[in-house]
Amino acid sequence: MAKKQHKKQNALAKAAHEAAGVSLYGRQGTIMNSGDERLHMLLEKDHAFPKMGKAWVQKAHVERLHEGQDKKVWKWAQMTFYRKWKQERLMELGLLSDDLDQLDGLDEVAILPYPDIPAGGIELQHLHFGWGILVWSMLVHTLPCKTLGFISPGWTQPLYLHHENAKVDVAAFVDCIKKQMSAHKLNFLPLGSGGHWVLLVIDGTHESGTPQVRYYDSLPDERAQCRDYAEKILASLLSMGLVHEAVLPPRMNRVFQGIDECGFHVLAAMEQEAATAMGFGKACTGWPAHSAKKWHERLHKITNAVHAEQKKRLDELKQHKKKEEAHGQKMLGLTKMRQEREHMAAMAEKRCLSCDENKLLAYWMRKEARRLGRNIAHEYKLSSTGHDLTK
Repeated sequence: MAKKQHKKQNALAKAAHEAAGVSLYGRQGTIMNSGDERLHMLLEKDHAFPKMGKAWVQKAHVERLHEGQDKKVWKWAQMTFYRKWKQERLMELGLLSDDLDQLDGLDEVAILPYPDIPAGGIELQHLHFGWGILVWSMLVHTLPCKTLGFISPGWTQPLYLHHENAKVDVAAFVDCIKKQMSAHKLNFLPLGSGGHWVLLVIDGTHESGTPQVRYYDSLPDERAQCRDYAEKILASLLSMGLVHEAVLPPRMNRVFQGIDECGFHVLAAMEQEAATAMGFGKACTGWPAHSAKKWHERLHKITNAVHAEQKKRLDELKQHKKKEEAHGQKMLGLTKMRQEREHMAAMAEKRCLSCDENKLLAYWMRKEARRLGRNIAHEYKLSSTGHDLTK
């Protein structure tokens, strides 16, 4: 039987599907030969797999590239944050306040440990911090990230509850979601149900003009409860006119999480979606499990930074409050003293002191000394009972 010949190629391609495996995912190269189902590629160097210079890759896992396409490299800026930026994030989450009377009732920033993961995974505030540093990194690199939107799980949960109980008032949340999603073309909706985070993506950047829906669930066995949650949220978005149909597609994940890692995988998916929208191409943020680990490190660093800033700023505000209270007490004392002096002057004008020449002399001597800015003689400071009249 004659050996089948492969057509020679000289095109560029990228292994852009997770099913290609960790050693090939995201790698680009030149197509040398093509078979019925696979491509033989000369791969660009990768420090993680230095000995893999050539490989046969399934056609279904590869995307063809044009000359110069996907040459941009997705990078993260060094995570150094100004105090103002950290304080703005704290204010957004209600972890800091300008109201000096509310300083003692604020929740504390939950520091995320590393490399250990707390039982149950990350909290809602960690997702918000993750979104904040993703936008920050894109702004540092002057990327047009204003097209991206983040809908807090705190806004979408009432919509789900409304499906269970129509008496739940969701009008305010509907207005917020419509305003936010209408202002952005690519919207991320992290959803939490049963102690697990999933991600719903509404993509309005598609050339057809019809919003595209994508769904991520990083559990090895997809959780039906979370899928039901996402379907109900999608139905609510349909009623708002934000999507054209309430059909939740199969999940996008092909790489799955370890224990309590779902939140990191949600942020990794958001990062990849954002990078693709910014023109960096698919698979540019790396293998999802590796990206999730990097998100764990980033959240560890940012939560330590904002926790320290929260403590520092609260100490400053409390000191400021003490000074204001002390100043207020001093002003109250000065006001009281001034009122007493005005009362004494009024009494003197009514000649209530005229019956005691010594008392009258002492009063006018004290008044004259204050006017001239001089010290008051000791004999004029004391009343007949020995009380210091100058205090």
